Amino acid sequence: MRTLKHIILILICVAHRNYVSGACEVSYIMKCESIQDLLHNEEKKYWSELLIEQDECTKAVSEFSLTPVHLDGIPFLKRLIVLNQLNSIEQFSFSNLSSLQFLNLYGNKLEVIKPSTFVQLDLEEVKLKNNGIRRVESYAFESCKMKVLDLSYNNLTVLQSESLHGCYIIKLILKHNKLAKIEYNALPSYTRSLHFDYNELESFSVAYLNRSHTIEVLSISHNKLLTADLFTHFSAPKIIDLSFNNIHSYRVGQSLLRNRYKIEFVSFAFNHLRMLNVTYVKNAPITWALSGNPWICQCINEINKFAYNMTLKIRRDPCDVSLTSSGRIPFCVGEFNDHEKCPSEDPIPEEYLQLFQKALPKVSTCNYS
Repeated sequence: MRTLKHIILILICVAHRNYVSGACEVSYIMKCESIQDLLHNEEKKYWSELLIEQDECTKAVSEFSLTPVHLDGIPFLKRLIVLNQLNSIEQFSFSNLSSLQFLNLYGNKLEVIKPSTFVQLDLEEVKLKNNGIRRVESYAFESCKMKVLDLSYNNLTVLQSESLHGCYIIKLILKHNKLAKIEYNALPSYTRSLHFDYNELESFSVAYLNRSHTIEVLSISHNKLLTADLFTHFSAPKIIDLSFNNIHSYRVGQSLLRNRYKIEFVSFAFNHLRMLNVTYVKNAPITWALSGNPWICQCINEINKFAYNMTLKIRRDPCDVSLTSSGRIPFCVGEFNDHEKCPSEDPIPEEYLQLFQKALPKVSTCNYS
């Protein structure tokens, strides 16, 4: 009986493939099985939305090279989605799509984005997620305007210099890569929101932002940052998420808050901070997330005094407070003594800190960015 079901299923798939092979179907969106189907289709000049995806019975990934010829003669195309088709993209392949606003390439085997792949494009959104991209070469994106560029879930280790040359990108997302290095001049000329979460960055220099002084959101959570001494020499973003790193700097607050007039939210949650010393906060209302750090218990009074100082217009993030007040995570390490001052040196043995880290969750229920 089982074998009979398999035979029926195979026959259905074969019949379906015989029906649609080499053709494009009309649905709520035009659908083609292969980019090769575009080469000799006279109706494509009327299309506004196009999905290129193999039928459900084909599991193998097609390995075609996308060329300008494939996308020629589709003047009204606004949305293009290509799934599991490509192994490369030739230069200027999208240059003839004057009406294109949304581009989504997913599940392809692109590996390298070569120079002049995305040139002078003016789009709402470009998603290049899960394409196995390990390198974006210099001038791969050139003089582009995009509201969103998403390169998440790839294999990028380095963001090369000039890879986003002269681009205007409001929101740049590079989550879930293997990013360990950002070269000088790698970031776009203009951007408001940067997201490097879930990478392997051990440092983040203001030199990366030499041309991007308009940043409002900077999120570098779930990396390997060792210090937060980042923002001494430029105007800090409004929202900064540095949660889930290895930040241990005792003087973390002083350099960060020299530009206090702009910052609205800072998350140091789930790092290795032991003491908090902030002396530059005077005027700006700032919300802090501080849970998940192995604070010295003798310093709790000073931390609480800082975190709830209404004169300084400072407050703790409500979700962040609930994590510690509910007892779901430990709050400090050592013995609590209400009468002792915060020590100038760290008195806690390393093995205690390791026990603290093991007791913490891997992810937080709070959304800091």
